[in-house]
Amino acid sequence: MLMFRGVKLEDPSVSAFRRELLARWRDRDRRRGREGTTTTTTATSRTSPRATATPAPVATTAFRPLRPGDVIVKPPSLTTTIPTSTPPTPLTIPHGPEPLPVAEIFARRQRVIAAARPWATKES
Repeated sequence: MLMFRGVKLEDPSVSAFRRELLARWRDRDRRRGREGTTTTTTATSRTSPRATATPAPVATTAFRPLRPGDVIVKPPSLTTTIPTSTPPTPLTIPHGPEPLPVAEIFARRQRVIAAARPWATKES
């Protein structure tokens, strides 16, 4: 908006839009007065349409209406018994083969080292 010596200068289309909005707001206020809703319109609600004091609509049910393609499923049975105890643990739990004795592990390492020794001492 332009100002010239205290006089507002604006585009005629902006002025027309402003007048149309004011007319809509006045009509809305009249309709609400006829419908019996007691909503006060303040200066802020006239400048900002989102700032009206209209309460949010209250849902009559928590469920939405059925639409084409919706599938109704059978609810789970409440009489089905779920086992509350687990089967007993056996006294011995199988872990696989028994571990090798330490002496046998050391002997195997020595055999591997002895087999690799000719390669390590060989001069290239």
